[in-house]
Formats: sequence, C-alpha cells, structure tokens
Amino acid sequence: MKKFVLDIAMLLLLLLVMGFHVLPHILHEVLGLVLLGGAIWHLLLNRHWFSALFRGRYGKVRVLQTVMPRKRK
Repeated sequence: MKKFVLDIAMLLLLLLVMGFHVLPHILHEVLGLVLLGGAIWHLLLNRHWFSALFRGRYGKVRVLQTVMPRKRK
C-alpha cells in the first residue's frame, strides 16, 4: 500500500511540475526537488528488483515478466 501511495503522489507531483507555466518559479523548483526525493525513495523501496535483474537466465517468459508490470493483489 505504501508503494501505491508513493506512485500516485509522484504522478500528481509530475503533473504539477509539468505545469510550470502556471506555477511560480520557486514552487516549481521545490516541487521538482520533492519529486526527486520521491523517485529516490521509490528506487530504494524497489532495490530488490534491480539486484534480481542480473541473477539467473533470461527466457521468453522472464523477459516478459521483467518488462510488463505485475498486477497488485
């Protein structure tokens, strides 16, 4: 659940940051830094995915599972 909330928050932040022409410059910069912090947090939460990339062999099924996102329960 924590990852899903982070993903949604990052999506909303991205949309806000991309609307730079309607935001004050300083708010755009601060939101960009918050988004960067969220991206780093996201990568830290999913570091096991990166470590598993180089283990084992890659068949057709594993390539598809690596590229395609899994459904969350």
